[in-house]
Amino acid sequence: MKSTNHLTELACKKASTPGKKLSDGHGMYLLVHKNGSKYWRLDFRLNGKRKTLAIGVWPEISLTRARELREEARDHIQRGIDPLKHKRDQQRKRVAGEERTFQCFARNGCSGNNHDGLKNMRLMFAGPWRNMSCPI
Repeated sequence: MKSTNHLTELACKKASTPGKKLSDGHGMYLLVHKNGSKYWRLDFRLNGKRKTLAIGVWPEISLTRARELREEARDHIQRGIDPLKHKRDQQRKRVAGEERTFQCFARNGCSGNNHDGLKNMRLMFAGPWRNMSCPI
């Protein structure tokens, strides 16, 4: 059995060599890019194919949280579920629950609900444009 938990938060913080992979065990590593950004990755095999799961960006995803996500992915792999497909399905479910139409966008701008900082939206859809683009 492979050993795990090789990394520390300090090692993650000090990592600066571009292209370097700092392994934490069980296929998870911290990949350092040329611009200095650091990404958590998990290499795994499923049905004879090698795949890589993007866990997240360090420091937004801490070492502890990355380890938790690694264990969740390993549970999926042991049950024969592809963690990449599972992640995509979860994202699709989240997006499907949101109303993301132009009419919704325009209605919020027209009614003065400027939650997204779109202060000039009311002016843009004022007058004859309002009825043409958004028949509310």
